Amino acid sequence: MKKRRVFVGRDWAFRILPAVFAVAVVTLGFSERTEAQGVPSVLPSAQFSSGMVGLTSGQTARLNVVNVGVPNSAPLPCVLALAFLDIDSKILKQMFVSLGFGKAAFVDLVMGNSGPGRVQIRGIGYNPLLTPGSAIPQPLSCSLVPTLELFDTETGRTAAIVTDFRTPSSSLRNP
Repeated sequence: MKKRRVFVGRDWAFRILPAVFAVAVVTLGFSERTEAQGVPSVLPSAQFSSGMVGLTSGQTARLNVVNVGVPNSAPLPCVLALAFLDIDSKILKQMFVSLGFGKAAFVDLVMGNSGPGRVQIRGIGYNPLLTPGSAIPQPLSCSLVPTLELFDTETGRTAAIVTDFRTPSSSLRNP
């Protein structure tokens, strides 16, 4: 008879993390259905945010992020939501990712050719499991570098790249 392995220590954390993430997402109300009904979403504090940029018909905005954190023997991944917001901070599109050391992810927002003209947007990244004042720390292996790229959807030609992102906590450290 085979003996079943008991989950202990960090194995337990890695196996339960997806379930905790799913429950938090549902509990916090970050779903496509809520967005489609026009109910404004309340977001936790952004870990990073770009300034506003204009997106027009035939263009795509791509929010990229790479984890350049310090590798270690048992790194926890960075749990992150990448999102595009409009001028009223309403979520236009978002995607949930889990980034290990050296990994990257992106989310695209495509403006069709029959779009409503020019739309002002910004890209943000936040950890949906954290709330202001939360006791849950971000893993030490989590060091994120975001960029926001605007390009022509048909040709793929880059129109602009934004690398200047703000982190709310950095402005609090320097009074």
